[in-house]
Amino acid sequence: SDHPAKVVIDKVVGRYEKYEHKVVWLQRFQPTQDADPASITVTGEITLMPVLLFAIIFMWTPPHFWALALFVKTDYANVGIPMMPVVKGETSTRRQILIYAALLVPIAAAPWFIGGTSFVYGVASLALSLAFLALSVPVAFRQTGANDTMKPEKRLFAFSIIYLFALFAALVADRVLAYQGWIA
Repeated sequence: SDHPAKVVIDKVVGRYEKYEHKVVWLQRFQPTQDADPASITVTGEITLMPVLLFAIIFMWTPPHFWALALFVKTDYANVGIPMMPVVKGETSTRRQILIYAALLVPIAAAPWFIGGTSFVYGVASLALSLAFLALSVPVAFRQTGANDTMKPEKRLFAFSIIYLFALFAALVADRVLAYQGWIA
């Protein structure tokens, strides 16, 4: 009988062989099997790199959505959606944004620290994550006033979208440059 993961792949992707060829093609751009998030599906093993990529998104999500939730808090409260600023309050939300942003710095750089990427990704991850953290500081230590335009919160939210795209673009660039032999 077929493994449940294979059945899902057959249904979603089509034939398993087509998917397997895509994984083999993707591996050309990655130095080790460990750096291949799709390898979990093919080998059944969980390695560190996919876990780190999941952790990056996991740590990025709360400050991204809470920054948005701060400047639309009234809308959430009016319709009864239990977002963090509505449930725990503005001060708690602001402090949590800073905590998550601080934890994101080493987690985003971890693929470089474990040797899964080169300095290209490492420098980009540190620059982007430190900028994310810097934008979180004014959000963390202020309170909303009357007629507040919420500029720090809006700036953090906008950057958070760019952050994730740029971080993963740096990861792709790092692997392509390594595959081309331009970096070690």
